[in-house]
Amino acid sequence: MPFTVREGRIWKDDEPFLALGVNYHPSGAGCNIWIDWDPDAIAHDFRKMANAGLNSARLFLIWRDFQPEPELVSEQALGRLEEVLTLAAAAGINCLLSLLTVWMNGQLLDLPWRHGRSPWRDELLLAAQHVLARAVAIRLRNHDNVLAVDLGDELWNIDPLEAASLTQADVADWQQRLAGTLRSEAPGLL
Repeated sequence: MPFTVREGRIWKDDEPFLALGVNYHPSGAGCNIWIDWDPDAIAHDFRKMANAGLNSARLFLIWRDFQPEPELVSEQALGRLEEVLTLAAAAGINCLLSLLTVWMNGQLLDLPWRHGRSPWRDELLLAAQHVLARAVAIRLRNHDNVLAVDLGDELWNIDPLEAASLTQADVADWQQRLAGTLRSEAPGLL
C-alpha cells in the first residue's frame, strides 16, 4: 500500500500527502450507488472533483448491498468497487472507504438478515463483518489509490442505547480485530 503514517502525517510514495476531498454519492443514485450503477456518471464526477483541485473521495460501502447474506459477499458489488477505484485512479482521486455503512443521511439502511442483532456483540454479525472485511481487502490489494478504510460510518445509530453501553475496551477489541482482518489480506492498509 503506498500510503503510510509517519510522525502524525500521511505520506504517499514517500512524499507528504494532504488529503483534500469530499464524502461522495453520485447525484443520481445517492445511497444506491452500488445498485443504480452508472459508471459514466461516477467517472464524470471524479473528473470534476480533480478539476476542482480535490485528490480524495470518501465512499460508503452500503453493507446490505455488499453482503446480502451473512456468509455471502456480492461479487457484483465487489466488482463495482474495483471499477470505482479504477475510475477514481484515472482521475487522480484517492479513496477512503467506509466499510460497514448502515446509517446514511438520517436513514437506517439495515441488513435484511440482521433482525436486531448487535454489531458489537452478536457472534453471527461479528463473523459476517470479518467475511466482508476479508473480501473487500482482497479486492483492494491491487489498487494504489486506497487512502484508508474506516470501519463504519455512524455505527452507533444502529442501536444508540447498546452503543452507549459499550466500554472503551469493547470498542478497542472490536476495532483491533476487524482492522486485523483487513490487514491480514492487505498488509499496511491504513
